[in-house]
Amino acid sequence: MDLVADGLVNKEIARALCLSELTVKQHLVRISMRFGVGDRAGMVGCLYLKGWFRRREPGSDARVPQVTPRQYEVLVGVARGLSNTEIGDRLGISTDTVKTHVALLLKRFGGRNRAHLVRLAVDAGVLRLVPASMSGGDRG
Repeated sequence: MDLVADGLVNKEIARALCLSELTVKQHLVRISMRFGVGDRAGMVGCLYLKGWFRRREPGSDARVPQVTPRQYEVLVGVARGLSNTEIGDRLGISTDTVKTHVALLLKRFGGRNRAHLVRLAVDAGVLRLVPASMSGGDRG
């Protein structure tokens, strides 16, 4: 799962682990079903919550990206595995606006995809994930 969190796609994961792409896909489907999440970003967020990933400490020269309160809300939705439409519905904004926020977040953090964005945001200390039942204090 580290490779998923690092933003690699199935083909790259298969190559790194000497597996077929089909085997990688089957494993990811099983993980997705086990944790009840629909996408890679949701898997990464869930695995942080379960303690399977630990926050990587950024280097001393690392710059922590700044995000607006709205971008943070979008980031939390991404980490929970919500689609752009679901995030937009919950926040009362259009899907296009969500896509714009996600694109800006990916650029700001240097993420390859949504799963990688979640890892980078947690590692930078920008996103602190807590179980959904405690979701009043996501910002850390």
